[in-house]
Amino acid sequence: MKLKLREHGATIALVALMATGVILRSGSPPDRPCDGGWVKIAAVEGNGCGDDDRPAYWDCPTDPPAVAERLPLAFEPNSGQAPGEYQFLARTRTLGVFLDDGDADLMVRGPDGKPASVRLHLEGSAHSPTAEGEGRLAGFANYLIGNDPNRWRTNIPSFSRVRYRDVYPGVDLVYYGNEGELEHDFVVRAGAHPAAIRMDLRGADSVQVEADGSASAIVQGLRVSWKRPMLYQNVKGRRSTVAGRYRHEGGNRLTFDVGSYDKSANLIIDPVVSYVSYFGRSGADAGGRLVVDSAGNAYTAGITHDGSFPVTPGAPFVNLGAHGDVLITKFNATGTAVLYSTHLGGANAEGATGIAIDSTGNLYLTGSTNSDDYPVSATALKKLLQAQGASNDPFDCFVTKLNAAGNSILYSTYLGGSRIEGCKAVAVDAQGSAYITGRTSSSNFPVTDEAIQRTARGGTDGFVTKLNAAGSALVYSTLFGGIGNEDGFAIAVDAQNNAYVTGYTASSFGFPITAGALQPAWGGTLSIGAPGDAFVLKLNPAGSQLVYSTYLGGSRDELGLGIAVDAQGSAYVTGYTNSTNFRTTEGAYQREFKGRGGNNLLRGGDAFAVKLNPAGNAFVYSTLLGGARDEWGTAIAVDAAGNAFITGATLSIDFPLSQDALQKTFGGSSVQEGFPLGDAFLSQLNAAGSALVYSTYIGGSADEFAFGLAVDQTGAVYVSGSTLSANLPVTPGAAQTTYGGSSRQVVPFGDVFVARFAGSGGASSNVQLHSIGSAASYAAGGVSPGEIAVLFGAGIGPANLTTLALAGDGKVSSTLASTRILFDETPAPLIYVSAGQSSAIVPYGVSGRSSTQVVVEYQGQRSAPLTMAVVAAKPALFSANGSGAGPGAILNEDSSVNTPANPSPRGRVIVLFGTGAGQTNPAGVDGLLATLTFPRALLAASVTIGGRTADVLYAGAAPGLVAGVFQINAKVPEDATPGNAETIVTYGSARSQAGLTVALR
Repeated sequence: MKLKLREHGATIALVALMATGVILRSGSPPDRPCDGGWVKIAAVEGNGCGDDDRPAYWDCPTDPPAVAERLPLAFEPNSGQAPGEYQFLARTRTLGVFLDDGDADLMVRGPDGKPASVRLHLEGSAHSPTAEGEGRLAGFANYLIGNDPNRWRTNIPSFSRVRYRDVYPGVDLVYYGNEGELEHDFVVRAGAHPAAIRMDLRGADSVQVEADGSASAIVQGLRVSWKRPMLYQNVKGRRSTVAGRYRHEGGNRLTFDVGSYDKSANLIIDPVVSYVSYFGRSGADAGGRLVVDSAGNAYTAGITHDGSFPVTPGAPFVNLGAHGDVLITKFNATGTAVLYSTHLGGANAEGATGIAIDSTGNLYLTGSTNSDDYPVSATALKKLLQAQGASNDPFDCFVTKLNAAGNSILYSTYLGGSRIEGCKAVAVDAQGSAYITGRTSSSNFPVTDEAIQRTARGGTDGFVTKLNAAGSALVYSTLFGGIGNEDGFAIAVDAQNNAYVTGYTASSFGFPITAGALQPAWGGTLSIGAPGDAFVLKLNPAGSQLVYSTYLGGSRDELGLGIAVDAQGSAYVTGYTNSTNFRTTEGAYQREFKGRGGNNLLRGGDAFAVKLNPAGNAFVYSTLLGGARDEWGTAIAVDAAGNAFITGATLSIDFPLSQDALQKTFGGSSVQEGFPLGDAFLSQLNAAGSALVYSTYIGGSADEFAFGLAVDQTGAVYVSGSTLSANLPVTPGAAQTTYGGSSRQVVPFGDVFVARFAGSGGASSNVQLHSIGSAASYAAGGVSPGEIAVLFGAGIGPANLTTLALAGDGKVSSTLASTRILFDETPAPLIYVSAGQSSAIVPYGVSGRSSTQVVVEYQGQRSAPLTMAVVAAKPALFSANGSGAGPGAILNEDSSVNTPANPSPRGRVIVLFGTGAGQTNPAGVDGLLATLTFPRALLAASVTIGGRTADVLYAGAAPGLVAGVFQINAKVPEDATPGNAETIVTYGSARSQAGLTVALR
C-alpha cells in the first residue's frame, strides 16, 4: 500500500490541537510590510514541495507574537468549574473572562505568570439580566479533577457568544472573541439611549482615555487596553459608521461619546479589549501516544501545564501552570472538530504517557502522578499514594479507564510501591484487561506468585502488570531486570494475550535472556546515565514465563521506544541507536550508520526499525533510518499488508524522503540550540523492510517531536506529538488552525498536533477526496441521512462542471455516468459533479450507523475512503449568496425573495429552505425528486428569529425540489426586532449555522 498525499486535507488532515496555519500561500511575497523581509517557508503544489516558481507559504519572522493569541473564545456555562456567581467563562493563554449578570471579571496573566484582575462593571444596569449562550460550538469539556466525584464536571458545552438582554432599557450586551481579543457589543435598539451605558473598571489602579479615543487601565502593573470603539448601523440594508470614542468620567468610569446617528435604527457599539503587549509566559502542552477507533476518530493523551483551566470550584486559575494535568482529546474523523476534551488529575502534577482503546471506545490511560487526591475508584487496586514524606520519591503510576464519552471514570487506581514508579505504556486485550509497563525503584512493587521475577535487582527494574477488566485486582505482575537500570517504554498484546515489551537495559549481567536469543550478550556502554541496550521480550498469557527475551544493540547505546505486533506474532520495534555496528540484515533499506550528533544532551544517532520472527530468535529484517544528524524513532505501527510505519524526530537536513513527500525541506531549529529536536517525520517501509514507500518531514520553523502513531482499518495513518512552531501547514477547516502554545521550552512542549495521512487502498489514484460538508453551510462534523453534501477533492469528476438536468422521470443525466459517489458502497444520487467539487444526497441507508465510508469513483479510479461520522440531523439553511452566511435564501409570504430592500413584515409568514433534517424517509427509498421520495412533515422543527421563537406552520419536503431540501414555513414573531435577524432552525438537539439572517420590517 502506498500513501497518497492530498493538497487540502483528506490526506493531510494536519489538525493541530493548538497549532497554526501559514500566513499566506501565493506565488510571490505578500504586499503588506514585513520589517525583516518575507521568508518562503515551502513551495507546494499538488503532492509536495516543488520549484521556486510554484505557489509558496510565506512567513514574516518579525511579526509580533500576537499570532499566538488568535484563538477563538469558547464560552462555557458555569457548571461548577468556576465560582458559583459566574454564569459563563472563557479562557485563552493570557486571559480569563468570567461573566456575572452582564459584568465581566477579566483576569490577565503577566510576564511573571501571576494574574492581575479587573472587573468591568456596568454601572446602573439591570439586576439579573437574562443570559443566553449563542453559536453552539462542537464538542464538550470534562473536568475529572480530584478524588471527589461530586466535584467533577462533565458534558459542558461551549458557545461562541453570550448575550445579556436589556442590561439597560433597550440595550443588549453581547460578549464574543475575535482573533484572541475580547469584544463586547452594546446593541442599542431603536429609541434606546447609549448615554445610559457606563463602565466602571473596578480594581484598576488608574484609567485614561488616549488622544485617539482608545482607553487603557493599569491593573497591578499591567496595561489593559481597549481599542477605539467601532460604532455602526445597518440602515435600509446598508452599513454606515457612526463617530464615537471613549469618555473618561473620572475615577475608573468610562462611557461613550456618540456622534449623530439614525435614532430609528439599531446602533452597535463595539469595544475591543486588547492584550497585545502582555502575552506573558504561556502554559506548555505535550502530546503523547495516540489511538484511533473504528470510526476514524483520533484520541491523544498527554499533559497540559496551561493554568488557565478553572478545573476546581472556587479557583478561576489553578497554580498558573505550576503543575500538569492529564489532557485527553478526541478529534472527529475529519479532524475538523474536537468532540471532547477531558482534564484529569489532582492537586499536584500528573501526565499521561500511554493510551489504549477497546472495541467499545473506552479509553485506558497510564502515566505518573504525585497528587494524593488523584481520582481513584472505590474498588481500586490501590487507593492511596505511596508513603508521604519521601520528598525525593513523590510519584506513583496511575491506571484509569474512561467511558466512550470521556466524561466518566469506569475505574481508576494508583499502581506502585513505596518509592518512585513511572508507567510508560498501556495495551488492552479483547477481554478488557489492561497491560502496563514502566519502571520502579520500589522493593515492594506488587508482584504475583507466578511472576518471572519477584524481587528487585537493580537501581530500577522494569515491570509488566496485567489488571483485570474491573481494575480491582492483578491478573499477573512481574519485575524484570538485572544489576543495572531497566525501563519498559512500549507494550503490545496479540490475539492470544501474549505481551510484547521493549525499552532499555543497562544491565550487563542478570537481565533475563532466554536460550537461543537473537542477541544473548549485552553490548552497551557503562557510562553513567547511558541506556545501554534496547531489549525485546515476550510474556506468555499467564505472565509466568518468557516466550523469548533478547538484547538489541551494538557497542554503544540503544533505546527501544515503540513496539507493534502483527497477526502472525511478529514483533516490530523502533527506537534509536548510537552504534555504528548495529546489526542490519542483507537487503535492508539502510545499512550504513549516518547519525553524527546534533543534540548534545540526548544523542539520537539513527532511528532503527526491526521485525522479529514469532520465536524472537531471528530478524525478518533490520534497518537503520536517518541522515547525517540525530534521529529518534518513537513509535511504530503495522498495517494488514505488513507495511511498517515509523514516526519520531530528526535533526537531519538529508533525512531520507520519498518523491511524493508532503514536506521535502527540513524546517526545524538550529542544531546549535541547547536541546534541539528538529522536525517530526513519518516513514513507511515495505513489508520486506527493503524500501521506503513513503517518507516526509512534518514541521515548522521551530521544533517538533512526534510520539503517537496509529493505522486505522482503512489504512489511514495518524501521527501526534508536540510542536513549538507557529507555522505548521494546517489544513483548511482543521479543529484549530492557530498556534496557541508557549514560547521557547527546553523540549517542544508548546502545543499538541495531530496529522492524518489517508491511504490509497493499495494503488496510486488521481481521484482524491479531501473533505465533505453541508451544501448549505459548508459545515463539517459528520453527515446526516438525506442531507445534500458537498465534496471537495481533486479529480473527482470532469474538468468542467456538470449540472444534473432533472428529467420528468427523475433519472440521472447520462453525462454523470462516469462519476459515482458511494457511501458504504451505496451509490448516492448526484446533484452536480466537477473535478474539484461535487454534490450528492447522502443515502438514507446510513441511518442508524455511527460512521460511513465515502469513496468517489471517476472513470474507473477510486479515491481512498474518507470516514465520516453519521449524525441524526445536521440542519443548515441555504444562503442567498451561496456562502452559508448572511441573507438567507428565504421567501416572503407573497413569494417574493426576502432581501434587506424587501423585508418581511413582522407577524407574516416566511419560507425557509435547508438541508440536513435527518431521517425523513422511513421507507428508505433513495431517490432524486422530493415529490417522489419525501413524505410530508415527519420531524418536529423549531425556529428562532432574532432570538424569538417563531410558530412553525409547516416543516417537511420542499415540493418539486431535489430530495434532501426541506422547507419550513414560519410566522415571524410580532416582537422581533426589525433589521437583519439571525434565524436558527433546530431539529432535535442539532441547530443550523449561526450568521444566517432574514430581513424584517
